[in-house]
Amino acid sequence: MDIELENEIQKRLHKYHKKMWASYGTIAIDILFLIYMVIFKLDLDICSWSFGIFGTFLIYVAVFAAYAAIAVLACLLEAFGKLEIEKILFEECDPFLYEACAMRIKQPFFKDRVNCNLAVARYYQGNIDAAYDTLMAINPEKLKREFALNYYLLLSMIYFQRDMGQQVPELEQACRRKLSKNKKGQALFAHLCACNNFRRAMANKDYDAAFGFMQDAATAPNRLFYKLHQIAYSYDAALLYRAAGEKASTGWNLDYIAKEGNKLFVVQKAEEMR
Repeated sequence: MDIELENEIQKRLHKYHKKMWASYGTIAIDILFLIYMVIFKLDLDICSWSFGIFGTFLIYVAVFAAYAAIAVLACLLEAFGKLEIEKILFEECDPFLYEACAMRIKQPFFKDRVNCNLAVARYYQGNIDAAYDTLMAINPEKLKREFALNYYLLLSMIYFQRDMGQQVPELEQACRRKLSKNKKGQALFAHLCACNNFRRAMANKDYDAAFGFMQDAATAPNRLFYKLHQIAYSYDAALLYRAAGEKASTGWNLDYIAKEGNKLFVVQKAEEMR
């Protein structure tokens, strides 16, 4: 590992740890505040005598509201810390730096979610075998919403690439059972079906159907929010436009991938398509 990469890893981890320690400190303050106010400071009899029952109720509401506000702040700081690392993959499109950082962070909870992101990183490094092995180590029952979608979507993509498309319907059924309990889950499941149907249509050279499925995939909630998803969508669009003979649209998508794809393996693939 070169010195420049090591310095960048330390820089990103420093930002992550600053936010995480701020979160832990906020939690400690929150606990001490509650103990101080409830056990040592607030006297129910004095409050009742001074302010009445309703006034005492409002005081307790204010105390617990302040406690809740501090707890929310702690949760936000923790979330910002995790986003500091996740944005390396999903916004900066550097799966190598993301993996290097993620492997140095101890994750006592939600290991399957972290492994799901690692599988995405390894896939977009071009290391499909490592991505597949990472997915096989995940318990999909512990994944929720977008993480479950990413799991089944990535595994479906690998199956198609390995000529194992006949097993994809089993994944779709498992995803449907997992996500179809509410409207958001149903929308995410619909996105999986649209992406898989797009690949089926491309394999069958049914480009009209492929255009429709690609549009369906683009309209799923939050799926094009991250730059990584936009680039993956542009790569699929480039494949479709090239197959349909639309050179201008193909070139536009390839240019976008080259400009924004950073270290994703699809950048090299896009160059090979020119």
